[in-house]
Amino acid sequence: MRRFFVAALFVLVPVAFCHYKHEDKDYSCRRLGHSSKGYHQDMKSRFVDFKRGLKVGDVIIIRGKLGHGDDPKRFFLDFPIGPLRYIKPKPTTFPSSFHFSAQFDLGKQIGAWFDGNDFRDIVTGDNIFTEDPFTIEIEVEEDGYKMSKDGELLGTYQTLDYTKVSCIYLENIDVKEDDGCHDEPRCDRLRGDKITVIIADGHVQHIRGKCRS
Repeated sequence: MRRFFVAALFVLVPVAFCHYKHEDKDYSCRRLGHSSKGYHQDMKSRFVDFKRGLKVGDVIIIRGKLGHGDDPKRFFLDFPIGPLRYIKPKPTTFPSSFHFSAQFDLGKQIGAWFDGNDFRDIVTGDNIFTEDPFTIEIEVEEDGYKMSKDGELLGTYQTLDYTKVSCIYLENIDVKEDDGCHDEPRCDRLRGDKITVIIADGHVQHIRGKCRS
């Protein structure tokens, strides 16, 4: 049973970053690969793989905006179940532990999971996304995914299948091209095993651990 709880405003706490030298296992930044044709005819998509499977406390951040595809006018994200090498060749059929779509054409946003054939346990709400740039933050909790937009908590989708997730699929989400990596941790040593994945500015950054406050 999966449920999506709507909650009150959630304010994100910014973390200070600067330029420090870290081991690759603690911090890395690389340019995103080229996008490819998505499931919908005029949309671009990409898979972004993680350095390991998701665990409780991990955070995925996406800074982007609605892409150019408009048939229909929507964007999508999924947490596919299974290794990326098996999923990537067949993006239209992979099972997903969490599917989210902002449907501008219908004024709705939808959360669900996908078993490879049908969407299950569908929850809906009014679409709060606009064509302005946005920041999506998804945190893995013991009972599922907690999702926020620009600091506003959208809700929590209950699932335990996140343990089988090692990548994210994005369709019709434009992450602008930029030559810089802007989120390097501002300390000499990171502590802990929780990962933060930041997809933004044409790059993906992986941060393992946090600076001691």
